[in-house]
Parts: sequence; structure tokens; C-alpha cells
Amino acid sequence: MTNNEYEKMMVEAADGKFKIEAVDAQIKAHQAALDYLNEHRRELINRYDLNKCTHDFDYNPKDMCGQCVKCGAIKR
Repeated sequence: MTNNEYEKMMVEAADGKFKIEAVDAQIKAHQAALDYLNEHRRELINRYDLNKCTHDFDYNPKDMCGQCVKCGAIKR
């Protein structure tokens, strides 16, 4: 390996490291945005009680027990 080839490899390695650091910074920024949006989504779900099932029971005529078709809750 010549001195020029070695220098070229080192420059490429440094350039690759710089590109990886840039991508890592983008990932960090996108992760922060995703975390914010997920928190905002949870707040909206809680504010409007969207995580509560209104239960739509499908009854068995034999024993009048029912199971919610939305969440699977059983009513006896």
C-alpha cells in the first residue's frame, strides 16, 4: 500500500464518520419529534376519553351473557 492510498483511505474513513454523525443527529431530532407527537396523542386520547369502550354487547340467548364486540369485555 502506498502512502497516497493510505491517505485516501483515512480521508474516506473520516468522511464516513462525519456522515454517520450527521445521520445520528437527524435520527435524534426525528426521535424527539416523534416523542412529542406521541405525548400529544396520549393527551388527546385522555382529554376526549377515547380510550374508554362504550361496550356493544352481543348477547347469547341461552344464558343472556354477552361479550363486547369492540373490546371483548364479558357481561354476565
